Amino acid sequence: MLDVPVRALAFSPAGDLAVASGSDVHLVAGERVVKVGLGDEVTGVAFRDARTLAVASKERLSIIELGGKPRITRIEHACTWHTMVWSSDGKYIAGGQYEPFVDIIDVEARRELRVLDPDEFDDEGRTAVLFVNATLVTTAYNKLVRWRFADVIAGKAKCRMPKTGVTGHAHLFEIVPLADGSLMALVDSEDKSTLQRFAPTGEKMGKQQPIDRAFRLAVSGDELVLAGETTWLAALDGTTLCTLDETLPDPQALAVLGDRIAIGGERGLRVVSRQ
Repeated sequence: MLDVPVRALAFSPAGDLAVASGSDVHLVAGERVVKVGLGDEVTGVAFRDARTLAVASKERLSIIELGGKPRITRIEHACTWHTMVWSSDGKYIAGGQYEPFVDIIDVEARRELRVLDPDEFDDEGRTAVLFVNATLVTTAYNKLVRWRFADVIAGKAKCRMPKTGVTGHAHLFEIVPLADGSLMALVDSEDKSTLQRFAPTGEKMGKQQPIDRAFRLAVSGDELVLAGETTWLAALDGTTLCTLDETLPDPQALAVLGDRIAIGGERGLRVVSRQ
């Protein structure tokens, strides 16, 4: 579909695909591809709705209004983020950076509202971020960190860190929400991968399940999409169901919308179906 190195991916609710490559974002709608140049290395993309796309880059955050010629609003703020997510009301963006700080951006005011610091050192440098209803969930090495977002906005942010049962050199690399409100984490530990499920309140559910080495995790229906040397579909207990793609080892990005699964890496982009 696109023969460019891919850094980040995101589907819109309408099914369009944003593909970050270098300093460009390619907007893919069916057979139509529109390239938007940002002039700065892109690190992440996230849709608020079908017409609004946030693009993080090393020097700024760009809000792109789609439809006809894209209109770009720029917020001057370095966004060396690994993950980013819109708040449910579409007013704020949370971006996970290093060790393990989280930037909160007020989009309407075009400024950084504050930086969250759970006071936990994370030398792996990857902080995942996720909204679960009114709670912002982030990671700090082997801990889940829960922030009541109304308190974050009011400047009274205090975090809670439930016991995850993940110890040693294990690192919570990715987290995704499941249909029942629980969370699934991809745990990385000394060249090994496992899955750990957590209750909505953050407490662990059951034991870690060993899986093949994986670097990206997403959800498709009631099944998991995992990407490592290959991209495969797995049950919630980690059991492999089928292989989806073998052409893009070590992918940098993974996005899912319904049965459509987009996989991106240095060798380009693939869009496959789980059916």
